[in-house]
Amino acid sequence: MEVLGGLLPLVPAHAGPAYGPLLRAAEFNLRVCPLLVDELRTGWCAAPLSVSRVTTARIVAERLPLRIASMLLRLLADTGGPAVEAARAQARAVVAAGLVGLVGLDRLGARWVPVETQVAHQARAVLTTADCVLSG
Repeated sequence: MEVLGGLLPLVPAHAGPAYGPLLRAAEFNLRVCPLLVDELRTGWCAAPLSVSRVTTARIVAERLPLRIASMLLRLLADTGGPAVEAARAQARAVVAAGLVGLVGLDRLGARWVPVETQVAHQARAVLTTADCVLSG
């Protein structure tokens, strides 16, 4: 993540107005990563391990850098120069490594879940949580 965080200052000033949401998402993800790592480290031994916990940790650890590197590639697309070319090469390397890691998730039983199914599951989880809170 340090590598990706170091690329953020190379994003040109004009990217802010043009790609505001994308820039804010990249900045947010870079801020969240260290907190997430700390949480995983401190809570890892506190709860029993399960296939679900291990798979979730691996997916998060591989998706966040991939997501951030992809956003940075898009933000750096309109800029040139040796420093930016080097930054793009670093971001591409992170993307390539991340894609290889995600392909390997098949062995952990991870599978594609249609977006509609994911949203329905999340909505049921929110409603169930609300019922528990209101009736508890």
